Amino acid sequence: DTGEYSFASRILIDSTTGAGNNVGVIERSNDSDLFQFTAPASGPSSLIVARSGSSALRQRITLLDASGATISSVTSPDASSPTSQTITFQGVRDVTYYLVVQPFENPNSPNANTSTTGDYTVNVQTAPIDDYPNVGEFTLAAALQFNRTTGLAQIGGSAAGDSSNARISPSSDSD
Repeated sequence: DTGEYSFASRILIDSTTGAGNNVGVIERSNDSDLFQFTAPASGPSSLIVARSGSSALRQRITLLDASGATISSVTSPDASSPTSQTITFQGVRDVTYYLVVQPFENPNSPNANTSTTGDYTVNVQTAPIDDYPNVGEFTLAAALQFNRTTGLAQIGGSAAGDSSNARISPSSDSD
């Protein structure tokens, strides 16, 4: 539940893909679920919370930093078709984030097509750990050794496909 940070359900992030997932159920209209995950690297990140199967849950999702301050929040519409809500943000390496999933009903306009209970899935995509740190991670940057005669420096080999060459993968990667 919200505020019980030490009891938050952990979403394990695969450091090679940056992906993680979990599932949840809102059992009561005053329920909330709290998840935590740690970004393995800095870079573009997203959270997607989607209703599962025949669930009609209308949810509000909120991303919090380690101190509990809100980074972003989004509420699903009162729509009968399956919906998902997405939060995008710049993840920071080794920082723990919290996700709150809670039911939503506008007191001035009660839900007509959704409910305040139901199940859902959580998918997290963060920047994966790769061959070199990402843009902004200057303290982790690889040192270049310059040739005093030519003034040139390089990382990796001189031929395409050399396994020591730096690589940009996945497409959201930066070095």
